[in-house]
Amino acid sequence: MHGLSQDVARHLERRPARMHGIDQSWIAQRHNNAENGGYTQCAYCHGANYTGTAMSAVPVDRTFSAGDAGSKTFTAGHQVSCYDCHNGPNGG
Repeated sequence: MHGLSQDVARHLERRPARMHGIDQSWIAQRHNNAENGGYTQCAYCHGANYTGTAMSAVPVDRTFSAGDAGSKTFTAGHQVSCYDCHNGPNGG
């Protein structure tokens, strides 16, 4: 994993095979991947109520450009939720 911190590289090695990326490109793809009920797969890591779990915890401090939601900064350990940037898994 050239160019990534050791913490991020370890996190990527442990992630479930079906997990999405954890970089800025995921933000741009989110709507395409989650539409038509595709968000139900998010529950594996983000929890049945989509409010985050240990599996969705940010491994290191990260800041993302989240479009209409603006810039979002997550500190290491924050459990990412579908509510962090929009109104739950259905968006809006």
